[in-house]
Amino acid sequence: MRMYVFEGTPDEISQVVNKMETGSVAIQALNQTAFSAGSATGAQASEGDRVYVETDVARRVFRRRPLSQQQRQTLEHLVKAHPEWVTAQALQKATGYSPAQFAGLMGAFGRRLTHTDGYVEGSWLFDCEWSDETRGWLYKLPETVFDAVKAEKIA
Repeated sequence: MRMYVFEGTPDEISQVVNKMETGSVAIQALNQTAFSAGSATGAQASEGDRVYVETDVARRVFRRRPLSQQQRQTLEHLVKAHPEWVTAQALQKATGYSPAQFAGLMGAFGRRLTHTDGYVEGSWLFDCEWSDETRGWLYKLPETVFDAVKAEKIA
């Protein structure tokens, strides 16, 4: 069995996995402790073992630099659907972005997050999971981020 290590946004990784010529691919985080509630002091745990940014950190993420129109559209779409999942395809349609452009948009959110004061390594701004049914990624806002979007009057 070969093991590959990929870095990238969920959509970038999805594209790589879909292009691989294997019958099944197991995806596993290399550092599981980065997602445990006890390992990220100052971040809040939510569903499962994932750790999400606190509301005050998310607010700083959103206001430290102006959000692009597409970033706002993504957040607005996720707020309208809250607490339900939204497909990557629906978010691409809402922003008018191609899959590659949307991957860049999500990467921009990631850079914005990791360069914000108060960021705790391993904490997440969005919740996401792979859907075999839609053969794509699903996204939703954790409560802390939903509260931040509302407090910042983004949506």
